[in-house]
Formats: sequence, C-alpha cells, structure tokens
Amino acid sequence: MPVKVLPVDTPEAKALGAEKLKPEKSLNYSFGFTYEPVNNYRLTTDFYQIAIRDRIVSTSLLGGSAVSQILAANGLSPSLYAQYYTNAVDTRTRGVDVVNEFRQDLGRYGNVRWSAAYNWNQTKIEKLQDNPQQLASLGSQYQLFDRRLQKDLTVATPQSKLILASNWKVDDYDVNLAVTRFGSYIEGDNDPVNDRKFSAKWITDLDVAYSLTKQLTVALGANNLFDVYPDKKGIKDWAGAYEYGQFSPFGFGGAYYYTRLAYNF
Repeated sequence: MPVKVLPVDTPEAKALGAEKLKPEKSLNYSFGFTYEPVNNYRLTTDFYQIAIRDRIVSTSLLGGSAVSQILAANGLSPSLYAQYYTNAVDTRTRGVDVVNEFRQDLGRYGNVRWSAAYNWNQTKIEKLQDNPQQLASLGSQYQLFDRRLQKDLTVATPQSKLILASNWKVDDYDVNLAVTRFGSYIEGDNDPVNDRKFSAKWITDLDVAYSLTKQLTVALGANNLFDVYPDKKGIKDWAGAYEYGQFSPFGFGGAYYYTRLAYNF
C-alpha cells in the first residue's frame, strides 16, 4: 500500500496531530587520550555522549478507517498510509572508540601496519512525546511513535563493531586485509512476539595490488570474501530479501569480487 509523507502545515497532517517543527537541540560531551609508549605503537581512546532534545523523526504508519476518512475529506486517496515528521523523542547516545595501531618492520619481507579498532555505543529514549489529542481521539491503535519505530531507533543497529586490519607492503605488492565483526541487533515489531534478533557476523575484505610500473597498478579483491549473509528469519517478500531483515550493517547481497586497473598521471 502506498505511503504519503504529509507536510506538517497541510490540513490532513494537522487533522492527525501535526505541529510546526522545532529545531533539534544537542549537547555533546567527549573525552579522549592518546598513548604512544614507543615509536611504532599508538593507542587512542575516545569517550562520548550525545544528547538530542526534540529529535525529528517520522511518525508511525497511520492508516485504517479513521485515517482514511480524514484523507478523503482533504482530497487524498483513502487507500494511503500517511506519515509526517515530528519532534517525537529526546535521545541519549553514549559510546567509546578504541584504536590500536602497530607498525612492524619485516626487513626484506617489507613492513606491516596492524590495527585493531573497537566501537561500542548505546542509544536510549529519554522522553517520548505523548499522542497529540487529534491522534488519540482516533483510537488507542494509533500511536505517534510506536514500539517498532522505537526499536528501530535504539536496537536496530549493532551496539558493537570490531575491525582487525593489516596493510602489508613488500616490493611491488600491497595487501590489505580487514576482518570486521558486527555485533547482534534486533528488528522490532509492535507485537514483541514478532521481534527478530540477528546474530553477530564476521565479514572479511581483501585487496591485493601489484604495481606494474610507477604509474600503473592492477588489483584483485573481494568485499565479504566468504559470502556471509544475515540470519534468515523465515519472512519473505516478493523478492525474497526481507527474510534477511531491513537493517543489515553489511547488506544482504553476499560476496562481491572485483578487479581494478589504476593509472596515476
């Protein structure tokens, strides 16, 4: 069914409780330090907090007979689902970034740059706007910002991400390898029974380049080398993609292999 995003100053949006948007306000704190005990090693750590007041989000999908009557009365198709943007929530995000970097000289076997990066963050809803009177009058089944959207905002992306990477240069070769662990996440629903939890996955990216001349380089590589997919959750749409969910941090297209020819003038 089609969805129409209504401008907040339209009669139909106002009839569903829309109000003039207020600017978001944010207050950010951060603290970090760098530690370099030797020339070839560095540790960087950053802590942060981001608080957003009057966060602008889209409303729940508003449909059903009561909404259809409002849309029809304002000259829109009653078969539409409607949404509008609103200052629905106050949120707080806390997190930490940690990066380790080590450079290793292998003599005639070249040199390697090793790195390990970790991020953890968590978003919470501090305040949720009440249903506007116009929307509440349509019935309890109508919610300004429903449970599914709340879950999309807070748990639909992994809270943790770990990247282990190396860059090895020897003679005319340049090899880049990165292994990334995306943490688990949840795609929520208005009925908690239908929540879908997706497990953590490891994704491997590899790029091997060879310099034919000072200007010409050829490379072979792969994104998602081992063809990893999100968990299947048994819910299929017409294209078969929805069974992998909507918010996979590494997509649901599997492996991608490529060749590259580069010329530097």
